[in-house]
Amino acid sequence: MCYLVPHKVKSIQGSEVVLVGGMKAYYDKKVGILKINDEVLVYGNLIINKVQSHEKLKTDS
Repeated sequence: MCYLVPHKVKSIQGSEVVLVGGMKAYYDKKVGILKINDEVLVYGNLIINKVQSHEKLKTDS
């Protein structure tokens, strides 16, 4: 089983996103609209999902 850790968005330029820590990742419209400070799940260098607030509560405990 694989565990994905949420990463926080630092900046956005087109479809390229720089995450806190300097990692670059890419996304498309299926992920939705991203904003700075959103938390996302990344697999490789692709953003696969935006972390919703109710999902964040599950991982904090």
